[in-house]
Amino acid sequence: MRQHLHMRDQARKLLESGSPGEALSLLEQNIKGAPRDADSTYLAGICCARAYLETQETAKALQHAKKAVGLDGENPLYINLLALCYRHCNQQEKAISTLTELNLAQPGFYGAVHSLYETYRLAGDLASAETV
Repeated sequence: MRQHLHMRDQARKLLESGSPGEALSLLEQNIKGAPRDADSTYLAGICCARAYLETQETAKALQHAKKAVGLDGENPLYINLLALCYRHCNQQEKAISTLTELNLAQPGFYGAVHSLYETYRLAGDLASAETV
């Protein structure tokens, strides 16, 4: 059990330092050893989403972001990541809806404001972008 927690902590640090691929490798080992560990599954989803966005495999990124948000639907960072995945999959309306809900639920989370502005701008809706 101790090793399991240590590996998960290492994976979290790797993810935070911008190494989702390395973090994912550790998390996959953890999930095999403890398949009911929601935190490892959640972090693995985030790692996959980030890694797939970097390689432009946006459909896979979206799949993993949805899974991660399903495990922690209150975390604004991961909801924002889900909206980013929607945007990269050319699902602007879903991205805007997700970000608008996030902005209403957590108005102090400025990442959602910036992402909402960018999504409107990329969708060509400059009037809405200016009202964010």
